[in-house]
Amino acid sequence: MSKTLDGRRSEDVFSTASLPRCSVGAVVVLFHPDWAQTRRQLEALVDQVAHIVLVDNTPDSRAPAPGLSDRVSYLAMGENTGIAHAQNRGVQECERIGRMRFVVFFDQDSEIPDGLIAALLQGYSKLTELGHRVAAIGPRPFDVHRQQAHTPLFSIRRRVGSRFSHVSHLLSSGTLVSLEAFHVIGPFDENLFIDSVDQEWGWRANSRGWLCIVDESFRLRHRMGSQGPLVMGLLFTVSSPARLYYQFRNSVRLLLYYRNPHPPLHWIFKRILMLPIKFAYYSLFSSSRLQNLKFMLEGAIDGVANRGGPWSSNH
Repeated sequence: MSKTLDGRRSEDVFSTASLPRCSVGAVVVLFHPDWAQTRRQLEALVDQVAHIVLVDNTPDSRAPAPGLSDRVSYLAMGENTGIAHAQNRGVQECERIGRMRFVVFFDQDSEIPDGLIAALLQGYSKLTELGHRVAAIGPRPFDVHRQQAHTPLFSIRRRVGSRFSHVSHLLSSGTLVSLEAFHVIGPFDENLFIDSVDQEWGWRANSRGWLCIVDESFRLRHRMGSQGPLVMGLLFTVSSPARLYYQFRNSVRLLLYYRNPHPPLHWIFKRILMLPIKFAYYSLFSSSRLQNLKFMLEGAIDGVANRGGPWSSNH
């Protein structure tokens, strides 16, 4: 089948050869995207799913020219509404289009391999046949900066057979979510706005008896932020002052106020260890030290005050 984005294709969307994609909608969240890269991403994805929804959080965003395929919807938010709102809005659009049982999420930095969606669907089917209630399944992220598979520090995973791991949460990009589970678990927490959104949803899923699964047989190449220096054996990414605000605010809010679900112990331990180290590094050794210090302090204060939503609404 042709992979062009101008609406031309050599067989019907819902033919036997493309049955797996009939039940899957894709949501790609954009923010100041490189449209050449985005179109390459769509070329890799367009024959793997029934429909693609682009949710653009770029302020004053406009669709690129020429127009996209009739199987690609473009939603311009007009402002940065946060990753949680963008993903929730993308799910709503997939459901409006209809016939979707799953939604797969991507951000604009992921490199989508052929056969990814079919592999995730096959894994989901295999696990559900064994009696597991699967909320979400995704590939093992592969950090293109470090050229190695990404496993979060202090993460806990339980093997399910030789191919799968049960984890506390999944990185959103590349994750296939069951819409049945999504309605039971609930939407993404828009008060978190941009950081820890995937963690909180995963904890909620697990607390309700649904599993988040990594398919260890598949890798998704992904740019895990801009690579920074190695400090005390820990690799730092380059974070903007605004991103540091959300990291500190949401970490404090989750530690102090979230009880349904309660953050897992390994995440609590990691945050208690990492927040002072990050505070020292970004306020003393990074560029924009004063800005970083200001935003991290504001984030911590707003976290103690249990403030949510975008930074601009709190100051």
